[in-house]
Amino acid sequence: MRRRTAAAACEALVCCLACLGAAAAAEAPALVLPYGADLEALPRASTVQGGSDWPTNISITLVDAEAQIEGPPGSSPSLRATVKLWRNEGTGDINSCGPTVRVHPGDVFQVALRNELRPSVGGEEELEGEDTLNELRLPQTTNLHLHGVYSDPGPSEEEAEHGVPYNGGDNVFVRLDPGEQQTYTYSVPPNHMPGLYW
Repeated sequence: MRRRTAAAACEALVCCLACLGAAAAAEAPALVLPYGADLEALPRASTVQGGSDWPTNISITLVDAEAQIEGPPGSSPSLRATVKLWRNEGTGDINSCGPTVRVHPGDVFQVALRNELRPSVGGEEELEGEDTLNELRLPQTTNLHLHGVYSDPGPSEEEAEHGVPYNGGDNVFVRLDPGEQQTYTYSVPPNHMPGLYW
């Protein structure tokens, strides 16, 4: 029982931090989450319905944003952090995770992903000084990979080195540096098991 309660508390904290970041846009001032804020009032990720009459082309962008969390009254300092967030280009919504996509077996959907993270300060060098404590460091690369959904990954790393072109599939070796974009195509097999995948 104690483990279950601790896990629930951890999930609530993760949800709180995730939702906190969700409302902070790169252009907006830091979002301040007061102590004891109601989680229901925080933004939620949007849902994109898949299927014959549903949109199946999604555009999302990975962006930087700043967020601040206040501790209990009288405590100091508050936590301030630069976080990575997703912007849904269709709605303009900014969330801690991309949109939820609902599809049927046999559907094909595409996700256009753009990496707008700032390049790393100092590259991969070791950074020093107080000004660098809250900077995103090391390569700010990204990729899109689904867990549990069968999708043709395209050529292996070795095949790609020998000129086999990338087909836009779910390939964990694809790397998007800041400023780059990629359109991923997912063909859900007609006999794919239903379920919740991420």
